[in-house]
Amino acid sequence: MGRDFLRNTLQVTTWAASVAALYGSLALLRRGAVAMTELNYQTARLDQVFSKIGGSTQDLTRDTLELAAVNGRTSQEALEASVQWARLGLSRVQINEAVRVSLMGANVAELTAAQSTKALQAIMAAYHLEVKDLGAALGHINAISNSYNVTNKDMLDGLSRTAAIARQAGISFEELTGHIGAAVGRTGQTGANIGNAIKSITVAMSNPEVAKFLRQEFKIEVTTAGGGEIKNMSEVLRELFVSYQALTNAERGHLAYQVAGKTQANRLQALLDSYIRAQTLAINAQLNLNSAEKENAKIKATLRAHLVGLVTEWERFIVIQGNQGPLRALTETAETFRNLIALMNTPIGSKAATGLLALSAVLGARLLLAHVRFKEVEKAAGGAGGVAVNTLGRIRAVGAHMSDMLGKLVTDFHAASQASNK
Repeated sequence: MGRDFLRNTLQVTTWAASVAALYGSLALLRRGAVAMTELNYQTARLDQVFSKIGGSTQDLTRDTLELAAVNGRTSQEALEASVQWARLGLSRVQINEAVRVSLMGANVAELTAAQSTKALQAIMAAYHLEVKDLGAALGHINAISNSYNVTNKDMLDGLSRTAAIARQAGISFEELTGHIGAAVGRTGQTGANIGNAIKSITVAMSNPEVAKFLRQEFKIEVTTAGGGEIKNMSEVLRELFVSYQALTNAERGHLAYQVAGKTQANRLQALLDSYIRAQTLAINAQLNLNSAEKENAKIKATLRAHLVGLVTEWERFIVIQGNQGPLRALTETAETFRNLIALMNTPIGSKAATGLLALSAVLGARLLLAHVRFKEVEKAAGGAGGVAVNTLGRIRAVGAHMSDMLGKLVTDFHAASQASNK
């Protein structure tokens, strides 16, 4: 009895494993078909914006999917990032590097690749960075995040909102990141709020009334000697910080209110209170520009990243194989059926389709009736022995019935065609 139990258990296990393998294979094929369809659409979008410098769109697609698999990101978000970078007219090599940094930023900042790409493009445009500088810029941001109470997401949000204005005002990228990190860490507010505050304060310094107030009340000059140009904002903040230290709390509040207004006054005070911290963060971050690379290496080693990378690698395999023939075949088949249905939706096609459907229904009914009558003839012949004796009679009966069926089929077809033409 024990052997029978073991034998039955083994058979059931084998059967279950076979069924699981079958359904698993079908699921993989289904996912592959869905991935092929979606990625084909993304590749078409990429083809519209890619400059074709350094390779074809198919080459760039394969590169992008490989980067997604290595970094543990999905193929869809990687291709979306590739499309965004391609809009800048970059070459294949440049897009690959930019996408790599975008995916790395998505990992260390816990963002989507699209959000990471948008923030990096804003920084790149504002400070006229090249693609090769993006990795170091992200490393600088990540180093500040690792050493103070601020996330990479807040850093990127703040930079994307104020980088353009800050650069024009003379604040370097390194100093700006220090101010954002220090103010966010001190106040607990979002990077977006601090970024908007720096932008508002920078713009406020160009207001003649603000300049007059600072000159008369606190002996702070925000314009050049001739008074026609605004001084470097980095210099203005430094002088403002020095004067700020000698003020009472009431005077500090008055200064912040007059310069930044009631909405941004507390944020200006936070910027001045954390001025030394901002400079320290900016300097120390410069000593650890590869911090994002190190952190991303740890994230890529996690089980989650490996599982996502496995799925992406499978989709990459499907794309490579699909481009060798199956994708074109499926596309042409889908196009054929779409055109056929479109034809059926026309007045003439609709009538023809109605006639074909009626013909199919009549043919199916006649075939079923023929099968039933054949069984009746066989039963009347008296079983297996009778079948041998009455073979000729059965053949004649079936032949007569089929002849009758074909005659009726032709009649029904003509009737259905006439009805569809009315």
